[in-house]
Parts: sequence; C-alpha cells; structure tokens
Amino acid sequence: MPNTKIVLKISGMSCAACARRIEKAVEKLPGVEQVNVNFATESATVEYQPSLNLDTIMEKIKNAGFAVIAEQVEFKLGGMSCAACAARIEKKLKATPGVIKAVVNLTAEKAVVHYSAASVSPAQLKKIIEALGFQAHDMAVDRELDREKAAREAEIRRQRFWLTVSAVLSIPFLVMMLLEFMGSHIMMEIMGPYVQLALATPIQFGAGWQFYRGAYIALRNRSANMDVLVALGTSAAYFFSLANLRQPGMHLYFETSAV
Repeated sequence: MPNTKIVLKISGMSCAACARRIEKAVEKLPGVEQVNVNFATESATVEYQPSLNLDTIMEKIKNAGFAVIAEQVEFKLGGMSCAACAARIEKKLKATPGVIKAVVNLTAEKAVVHYSAASVSPAQLKKIIEALGFQAHDMAVDRELDREKAAREAEIRRQRFWLTVSAVLSIPFLVMMLLEFMGSHIMMEIMGPYVQLALATPIQFGAGWQFYRGAYIALRNRSANMDVLVALGTSAAYFFSLANLRQPGMHLYFETSAV
C-alpha cells in the first residue's frame, strides 16, 4: 500500500526551535518516512506508512508539548439500510488523508468527522460519502438542513405510495396462500399465471427498485448488504416463474417475490 501524507495544523509553537523539536519527536516513530514542520504556517506535513496509526503521531506531538488542531463536521446521511453500510462509510472516511477520527451512527443516520482543515475540507468529505452511493448533508449549513428535510419528506411520500400499492397488489396472493393452506384451490384457478405476473411485476420493479439500486451500489463497492440478499431472493422467485410461465403443471412463485 502507498504511504499516507497528511498536513496537520499545530498550535503552541513560539519559535523555529519548537518546529524542529516536533520534527525530531515524530521522526523517531517507526513507519514515519518524512516530517516537515513549518513554523510560519503552523503546520506539519507527515508522510508515513499505512501500518502507523495517525493517533500515534498526534499523541507524539502532544507529548512534545504541542496540540493538533482538529476541525469537526457532522453529516446527516441518507441511503443506509444496514450496519454494513455504516461500516463502509466509516472505513472510507478513516482511510481519507486528513481525517483524524470518524464515527458513523446507523440509528441516528449521522456521521461525525474530526479532520485537519489543512488536508481535507467538508466538501471533499461529502463527495467521498456520495461516491459510495449515499446522501450526505452538512448539518452546520442551514440550506443543507432545509434540503435534507425536504428530501426526507419526499422519501416518506414515496415510501408510503409504494407501501400502499404493494399492500393492495399483495392481498390476492395472501388470500390465495391462505386458501391453499386450507385445502382450497379456487384462487389459484381465478388467478392464472398472467394475472399473477401482472400483480407481481409492479411490486418487483416498483417497490423493489430501492433494493436493486442498493444492491448495485454495494456490489460496485465490492461488498454485500441486505439489499443484495433481498434483490437476489425475490429476483430468483420472479424470474424462475417468468421462465416457466407457459410450462403446464409448473408451480409459479410470483407470490414469493411479491410478499
């Protein structure tokens, strides 16, 4: 893996000798390739191997009598469906040069990032999260908060719509399964293969689109989550039934993909 290069803002320096003292302290750490402390800009540029933890470098600077100035930004996240999503965002943020600490909370749908302003900006961090397929809104910016509220309300309306559509279209399947369990096949006769196809398709690709999208994003980033499992399971049932639509006597599983 290539070395990591980071620029840290340092406070507490009063002369060039202070800068040299920091350089000597950090240079002693195993894994540090190069250190350059600039007293005029109050910054330290450190190039180090991936095996070395950034916290170790910061602790070394602190022990030398100085402090690393870290900024903090909070992002409201959207698009996470499970703990794997939160872990992927957190891992990517922590691997970003300039990020000192990153914590992603799935329940609160929030990411708190401590970073060095000399190396990375909130705008860059936001782009990194969005590149993973998630939404990120800087909670410190009122405009972003208003946009997040509007986006959430739109998402609620969309989810409510597809919930209603799915519930209505799934009722015939539920009745059919219940009657079959009781030994009656009357609904099976009423709901022919093409009727089942017509009922299941809007659910599979309308309400289920969010799972396909989430699965694509996860697989593109070489990981798997619940979206992948849901899309895989329902697609197997749907496309198996579609392939055997005209085969007499073959059992179809449109109710499995829909319900």
